[in-house]
Amino acid sequence: MQNVIQLQYMSCNLSVFFNDDALKRLLEETNAHANHAGWCADLDADQPGNPWVTPTVDEMGTSIALSKLTGIVKKPYLGMYWSTVH
Repeated sequence: MQNVIQLQYMSCNLSVFFNDDALKRLLEETNAHANHAGWCADLDADQPGNPWVTPTVDEMGTSIALSKLTGIVKKPYLGMYWSTVH
């Protein structure tokens, strides 16, 4: 529960450093990279087998917040951040 509260706190405070315009720009660059790398292929987003799903602004903010939390909440192994046991 404490990690959920920290994530919510980080997501809220993220707006101090990244406003919606900055997050949208990050999304544009992320999608451009995915397209250039061939991850998007030529498949429609709804078509099964498409490896790329375009993230939302909220998802991008959450991803950045999680990145920051991994620097604050120390775990010995990367997998422990996603484990429900640890």
